[in-house]
Amino acid sequence: MKSIRMRLLVTLATAFVLGWIVLALFIHTETRHEITELYDAELARFADIITHLPINEERLETMHQPGIGSAELGHRYGNFISVQQWIGTRLVYRSQNVPDYRITSENGYSDVIIDNEPWRFFQLETGDNGLLIVGEKYRVRNELINNIAANTIAPMIWTLPLLFFALHVAISKGLKPLKTLSKEVSKRDHRSLLPVAINQAPEEVWPLTQALNRLLTRLQEAFEKESHFTADASHELRTPLAGIRTQTQLALRHCKEQETIAALNKALQGLDRCDRLVEQMLTLHRLNPEQAGEHFQLVDLVELANSACEDLAPQAREKSIRITTRFDETSEPLLTSGYSPGLYIMLRNILENAIHYTPECGEIQVAVTTSGKNEIRLEITDSGPGIPDEIRQRVFNRFFRQQGTAVPGAGLGLSIVKQIADLHKIRLIIKNLKTGTGLRFSALFKKAIDSS
Repeated sequence: MKSIRMRLLVTLATAFVLGWIVLALFIHTETRHEITELYDAELARFADIITHLPINEERLETMHQPGIGSAELGHRYGNFISVQQWIGTRLVYRSQNVPDYRITSENGYSDVIIDNEPWRFFQLETGDNGLLIVGEKYRVRNELINNIAANTIAPMIWTLPLLFFALHVAISKGLKPLKTLSKEVSKRDHRSLLPVAINQAPEEVWPLTQALNRLLTRLQEAFEKESHFTADASHELRTPLAGIRTQTQLALRHCKEQETIAALNKALQGLDRCDRLVEQMLTLHRLNPEQAGEHFQLVDLVELANSACEDLAPQAREKSIRITTRFDETSEPLLTSGYSPGLYIMLRNILENAIHYTPECGEIQVAVTTSGKNEIRLEITDSGPGIPDEIRQRVFNRFFRQQGTAVPGAGLGLSIVKQIADLHKIRLIIKNLKTGTGLRFSALFKKAIDSS
């Protein structure tokens, strides 16, 4: 359970329910205790009243006939009360609902089972060597106890939904500052790194807000340093490399020794790799989702693929690699929405990677086709060695290079491809060909409609 609101609601509701269960048990226990004392006192009082009634000796033979409990009129609880009166060993009076033998031999209160039903009896000795036994069924007491407990607890149960609703409202109101803070932060873009206002926030949120403000301050400082680094790197790195390249080319023109010419050519190749590395690092740094999203436009993927193929054709010719293209024959252009320079860099890196790993006299196929109603599939298939399955997902990591490869590079090309693809929500699929040699790199774009 990750929601604070649900966690608090469940915890508090459980605590209230458990508390009410304990309260209900307490009410039931106390009610039973008080009613037991009340009814026991009534039995003693009833017995005391009967003992003071005069007994007519001439009617002793008839007093054992049905008395209390046989009346058809009166309350239904009348049958739940009984009386036995003894003089010595002689039963002189009894109620219809009790047997004619002595029910209990204990003075005071006692519990007896008659016909599988519990009774509460009170026995009192009279002055004429007699006994008076007054009893009452426990059913009367239990009904009263249960009625009182039910009438007390029922309103508590009925108010449970209202209590849960009140808890939900109170918790939602208490968590509102967090929601407000979340909305305020989510509305900001990469340029809004000002501290968050904490004037209206409750004290419990202050530590979080202060920590967030400290983080925003550190991020602003870090972004400023990176921005300065980008500006400085573009000048400080490219300018010296251009100067070294110029001096190396001049030395190569005036040099006639073959060993020196070969060394200078290798130096130029190293400078080319340095230029490429600097370009890739600066490109990787400049990629910013917020900035790129501001410049999204309709991009024709067929034109983009043709431009990349034309620009990299000289590299392919150096290795005698043939690049073929295949596009859907349709009157409508295959358009997608995106940042055109970024998509070009992505496509160029994929194609350049294919040229590097394709052996001499190999072949590369570039295809742009529709895939369903809302997708465009761009595929680049080479005849290289492919990528082992165990490292296929790692090729998008920065500076990752397959061990044992002699292909020049810094391991940033596919990392930039992945970053641009994530920026445009492009799905990338890498598969080795079933023939055993060759790799197919697929990019699935969302199709856009030209509204013009």
